[in-house]
Amino acid sequence: MTDQKKKRVFSAVLSGLIMLLVVIVSIICYQLVGILERRKQIQILNEEIAVITEEIEDVKDEIESWGCDWRKELALREQGIFGNVDE
Repeated sequence: MTDQKKKRVFSAVLSGLIMLLVVIVSIICYQLVGILERRKQIQILNEEIAVITEEIEDVKDEIESWGCDWRKELALREQGIFGNVDE
């Protein structure tokens, strides 16, 4: 092979490698953007889960207090006392 052919082959291989490197770097950048977006969505969903969990606990407390009031009223009715019980 002459020097000119070697230079052409080297140039072709080098340009192919550079194009491959550019493609790989762009794929990596695209994936990183996707990962960051998913992390943001996960954070938002975790915040929503925390709010909903707090609301569930509040509702459970309300239901429990309603149940206690109902039981007290039932006990008073059984004893012959009618009306609401306020504490």
